[in-house]
Formats: sequence, structure tokens, C-alpha cells
Amino acid sequence: MTAAIPRPADGKELLLYASWGCPFSHRVLAALHVTGLAEHLPVHFVEDVKREEGWRLARPDPVFGATTLPELYRIAMPGADLRPSVPVLLDRKARRIVSTGSREMVRFVATGLAGLHRPSIELCPSRLETEIGTILPWLNDRITRAVYRVGLTRDQASYESECRALFAALNRMEAHLADRPFLLGESLTEADLFLFPTLARFDAIYAPLFRCSLRRIADYPALSAYLARLLADPALAASFDLARAKRNYFLSVIHRPEGIFEINPSGIVPL
Repeated sequence: MTAAIPRPADGKELLLYASWGCPFSHRVLAALHVTGLAEHLPVHFVEDVKREEGWRLARPDPVFGATTLPELYRIAMPGADLRPSVPVLLDRKARRIVSTGSREMVRFVATGLAGLHRPSIELCPSRLETEIGTILPWLNDRITRAVYRVGLTRDQASYESECRALFAALNRMEAHLADRPFLLGESLTEADLFLFPTLARFDAIYAPLFRCSLRRIADYPALSAYLARLLADPALAASFDLARAKRNYFLSVIHRPEGIFEINPSGIVPL
């Protein structure tokens, strides 16, 4: 879904379904924490490990009593041709899913749940809106989704091509951050919330599991300093749990259009 999320009459009408491991969920969780709005949007988490039946809910869904995300989708979006994934934003009063797009959800939070509350930080100032609109699709394609393209390749040539493209993008970000504290200058913006989840997972998850192994983030002076700066923010640190993210990636299966992909058959989670 890409349409703007309408302003609710009351923030408590909405319920966010998210995963501690998922970088797309992480964007929204980071936005909620850094704006001080986490208390205004309840979050219902899925279990850390996803198996063949799809995401299981950590506890039964409070609206429909669903126990899995596919079941929730079938009830709240009957007939929709969508692969059940997180994050999901549900309108409890209307009993329907209003968004499955993390980009729209981040903007929804950044605007105080469409003007319902006042965020403690301005993540999308008007002077930077054009730049944010340009960099977000680039970050999403060249970095966030690129690690998956590397990890899910099935032949050497494709792997090397995708891996080098990913690191070309990281090299570009390293140069970009050499003379500024945040992606678009002196202040945290939505753009940082799109790069942060991938960097936070990179060395412990994407490098070993997805073979994103040309360099570590720790080998990039500017990127590693940038990541440390973000993790030093208590609000951003509260939006991430590395141990749970590792369990998610190393113990879960990946659902692809052609079927289920077991990326780590041994089930071993590295130290």
C-alpha cells in the first residue's frame, strides 16, 4: 500500500504489528521511539522466528483472535493479493488493514500520527522534504533490499555482481558521512531511520548469513562512527534488540514467490 494513512479520530484506534528482527518494522519502531510517540501507538509483536506457516503472533491478536499473520490478513484484507509481512497497521474500529508500507508509516509517525500528537523531533522538515523524497527510494533499493539480493542469489556470478553493487552503495555512504553527523546534515531525519536498521544488523547478521563480506561496517570509519552515534541515542537504542534480530534471521525461513527458502538449515546462531 502506498496511499497516505488517514488521520484517526483517536490514536488508540490503531494497532501496529511488527517484528524485532525485521528492518522494515525497525524503521517504524525507531520513528515511534525517537519522536516520543511510542505510547500513542500500541505494538503487537510477532514471534522472533518465522517458519513455514508464516509469522506467528507472540500472543493472540486482540481484534480478531488470530494467531498468525496470514490469518490476520485473510480476515482484515479478504481477497487481497499480498504476501503477509510486517509491519502492518490495523484500524481496530474499522477492522481493516490501513497500511503495509513502512515508508508511509514512518511519515505518519513523523507527522504526529497525521497531526494527532506533537512529535518531540521534526523528522521531515519542509526544507529537506525534496531531499528526503529522493534519498529514501535509493536507500531502500541500494542498501536495505540489496542485502537480500546478495543473500538470496543462487549462482556465483549473480552473487558477485549484487555484492559489489551493495558495497559500492556503502562506499558512497562512507564518503557522504565523512563531513556530517547525519545523512542530511546536522539533525536526524527520516533518511537516517532508513539506513540505521541495515547498518545495525550488518556485521552480526548480513555479513555471515547473507555473505555480504567484502568489508564490515566496523571497517568504515565514518559509517561505524555514525552507527555508534545513533546507538548512543537511548530512544534509538530502545528500538533495536540485536539478540532477537539474530534469532529471527538465523532460525527463520524466507518466503519467496517460488517457495520457502531455508537460508540456515543447521539452525545454529553464531556467537
